[in-house]
This record gives sequence, structure tokens and C-alpha cells, in this order.
Amino acid sequence: MSQHPRLTAVVLVREWYDHRGGGGCCGGTAALAAVRESGTGCDAGAVTPSTEAGAVAADRTGQLYRKLREVLPDADLTVADSGNWAWLLPSTYRAVRASGTTRWVAARAASRSTTPGAVLVDGRLLPGTDGQAPGTVAQRVRAVAEGRPGTLPV
Repeated sequence: MSQHPRLTAVVLVREWYDHRGGGGCCGGTAALAAVRESGTGCDAGAVTPSTEAGAVAADRTGQLYRKLREVLPDADLTVADSGNWAWLLPSTYRAVRASGTTRWVAARAASRSTTPGAVLVDGRLLPGTDGQAPGTVAQRVRAVAEGRPGTLPV
């Protein structure tokens, strides 16, 4: 009987980038396709500062997704919107409880799961990923997936 490696579930929580809506849970391109209305109609080439920031945030999530797919090809990767609390809260709670923790620890983990830009590994928040290069974050996720001690707080 062969032993299969444990499947690692990684959730990338997208950052807020289009506060006016329109992107949906998985849209991701509303910021890139946004146009600004002027007095004479639509100015198809205009991009507002909020959509420029959104394009950068969306690209950062995309880069991390691609790097993770390269480093952990068998991982279960999901990209979720930070406003998708109806999915993030219970799925994170269940994942953390499945690891044998208390309800309180699982509830705390679930409350942090909706943080824009969060990286969740098997329901647990990988701390300190803000501003790190996608390759660095991917290597940290890999260390957690391999079960290296001290790589993820309880």
C-alpha cells in the first residue's frame, strides 16, 4: 500500500480593489476593464486611481497563484474575494477544527480569514506576507505543506 502525500489547501484572499463593485467573487478584471463616464459619454481609455491600484493588487495575487502552482503543483489552490465571508468563515473554521484545535482557536482563525491579501494554508493564516515577493511567500507555503516545524503559528 503506497502512502500519498497530504493534499494542502491554499486560499489566496484577494485584496479589495474595486470598491464600487462589478468584479464579483471571481471576476478579477472589473478594475482592468473599468471606464470613466464623462459629460459626453464614456472615455474608454480612462483608468481611475482606484482601478490602477486594483490592477496591481490583482496582478500580485495572480503572480502568487502562478508561483504556488509551480512550487506545489498538487495543492488545492483557491482564490477568494475578501467579501466572500459566507464561504471563507465556515470553510476556514472546519479546516482548522479538523486539525484538532479548540473551537476558540478555529473561530479566531475564521475571523482572520476575510483579511484582504491573506494567505491561508489548511485554514491557518500565514503571517507576514504583506510586501513579500511571490516567490518568498510560495516557499513559505511549501515549508508549511512539508510540515517543517515552526513555520505556522497555532
